[in-house]
Amino acid sequence: MLADLVMEVMEDRATDRVGEELTVLLEARDEEDGSWVGRAAHQGPEVDGVTTLDPAAVGDAHYAVGDFVRARVTDAEGIDLVARPLEEVR
Repeated sequence: MLADLVMEVMEDRATDRVGEELTVLLEARDEEDGSWVGRAAHQGPEVDGVTTLDPAAVGDAHYAVGDFVRARVTDAEGIDLVARPLEEVR
């Protein structure tokens, strides 16, 4: 019961971030759909979800693991965020 409440609060916080700009540290690329997955400063490994860069918005950008990308959050999927890249920070 407490775990359900915690998950609900985390999902609400993710939804509240829609529209925010953040910097994402890229950790992996999904070769199947071309999306990049990483973490923003507030996302701890294995507990706070991830941020996925929308593959339609990534286009031909040449990112690499370890790059920092400035992005705007466009959606929340549970505790995970979906974002569109604004610029590459590196």
